[in-house]
Amino acid sequence: MTVAATEARSRAEDLALLRRFEPVLRFNAGEAYLPQTVDAYVERCSLWVHHADGRDELLVERGKLTMPLLTAPRDLPAGSVLYLDFVDPLDLPELTALAVQEGVERLRGGTDLFRPHIGRLARLGYGSRLLAALFSLTLFMRGRVPGDTAAAATLVTRQMRKQHPAPVYYGRVLRDPRGWIVLQYWFFYAFNNWRSGFYGANDHEADWEMLCVYAYEREDGEIVPQWAAFSCHDFSGGDLRRRWDDTTELTLIGEHPVVHVGVGSHAGYFRPGDYIAEIELALFAPLARVVNLLRRFWVGTLRQAGVAARVSRFQLFRVPFVEYARGDGVQVGPGQEQEWSPVLLDPIPAWASQYRGLWGFYAQDPVGGEDSPAGPMYERNSSPRPSWQDPLAWAALDGVPTPASEKELLARRRVELLGRHRKIDGELTEHLDQLEHLNVDLGVLHDEPFLRGMHQQLTDRRSDLRRRIDALRDQHDETRTLVEAIEARQARLAAGESDPPRTHITKLATPVPEPSYRLRRLAELWSALSIAALMLGVLTLTVADRSLLGPHLLLLVIAFFSIDSLLRQQVGTFVSRLAIMLSGVCGLILVMDFAWQILVGVIVVAVFYLAWTNVREVFR
Repeated sequence: MTVAATEARSRAEDLALLRRFEPVLRFNAGEAYLPQTVDAYVERCSLWVHHADGRDELLVERGKLTMPLLTAPRDLPAGSVLYLDFVDPLDLPELTALAVQEGVERLRGGTDLFRPHIGRLARLGYGSRLLAALFSLTLFMRGRVPGDTAAAATLVTRQMRKQHPAPVYYGRVLRDPRGWIVLQYWFFYAFNNWRSGFYGANDHEADWEMLCVYAYEREDGEIVPQWAAFSCHDFSGGDLRRRWDDTTELTLIGEHPVVHVGVGSHAGYFRPGDYIAEIELALFAPLARVVNLLRRFWVGTLRQAGVAARVSRFQLFRVPFVEYARGDGVQVGPGQEQEWSPVLLDPIPAWASQYRGLWGFYAQDPVGGEDSPAGPMYERNSSPRPSWQDPLAWAALDGVPTPASEKELLARRRVELLGRHRKIDGELTEHLDQLEHLNVDLGVLHDEPFLRGMHQQLTDRRSDLRRRIDALRDQHDETRTLVEAIEARQARLAAGESDPPRTHITKLATPVPEPSYRLRRLAELWSALSIAALMLGVLTLTVADRSLLGPHLLLLVIAFFSIDSLLRQQVGTFVSRLAIMLSGVCGLILVMDFAWQILVGVIVVAVFYLAWTNVREVFR
């Protein structure tokens, strides 16, 4: 068989393997973009370069760009950013026509319309609402994709879908020397309208998402799937994957994993529902670093625990958004209303390996969220994308053995540890013999005053030998414990037992229940206006009367929290928290007013306690 024939057979086998496990994507109602071919997208784009001095230069006009032109070598100066521009914002008549069309569809009660059921802010507390308000204000001060660009992208995408109706995934098969077979499914979306369409974090032209299936080959040659991992906001490493037999978390249709896709953002979730995605923004990175340093000083240096030990920078300065991934919209995949049109990335095309620019508009957003992504191989800064370069490490599977190789590894490790155990036994016996000889010599020298120097040397040698014996005993116990644990593990595997499926997960993505407020519309309206009203109230009190600013601010905050708790049906919780807070305030006032008397009282109590303890010891 020729080399070309062998390569063609290998590609056919890879494609068959991809098709065997290809996913089912369940989109949310209201999703305007489905995975599509990159060729049609590029043909609609223009190619630009943003120079370090701030100039934007047109390289290829819209309608004239081809794949060879996209990947043609270019000598660009340092600091330049190459990017595509997919659509121009709609003018007023076009935007009006689209709004009228969508309004008519909504009045007709279309089944594929987005309905949030309850607003995002009504799910959040005041702290989260304040962060969300600050984030919204930053949009006016930084680069972002114009809102009417999303409308233009919707129209152009509808036209492309008529010409290329079949959804596309780009598949890739990797075989790791340690036995893992990685199946990658890359999805390209023309636009991410999470912010403009669904009150999310960002909008940007182009969007690349991915999922992996991790399989291995048994001794009989059968390919067995073990894990599935979905790209998703707010999660990384082992939190991205679920074991194939975890039926609670991973839904399967035959051998096809089901992905519930976040509307607008295209993030992948294992279970249907609404998710709170807390996006950490570079805008708050300096504050987060300061808090993290204080936490490390409090916990690490001062050895303090409690609440501070659990606070990290990953829990602070994160703006909450809602990801809607209910799976009640279009479904794509085997046996669904729309079937896949797969493209095998073998050999890797030039558009993936050679083009390192952005796949859409460069908004020059200092936060980065509004800038388009680079291709599947690269990050925005042209560095290799981890999920492409090392998909095992991306899902924290690097160094994890396949089930087929674990038994052999355990057997080899047991033999190695038993050999070490015997070696430690020999060294321990030898050292104990030396210790006996030293003790004999020291006993002889004990009553010889003229040999004190030799006695001290032997004493020091004995102390050093005892330290080595203690270390060997620790190694002996550790090795024996490991051998026993390996033997127990071998027994469980031989009996067909497996570990709990979620032991590797540190942060589990779970849908949030929908609040059942009696006055839902009023609660939503209050949540939307409360932060602005609170800021206006603080400003009014500051300007009106500063003499009693503190008490007035306290009353204002209590009033706002009272309204919030009433609308959220959490009056009991609020009253108990208010009582605790007021008790603390009263206690602080008492301490400040009677600080000297309290100090004297503490000293008197300490004196009497010390005297009582010492006297009790005398008469014991």
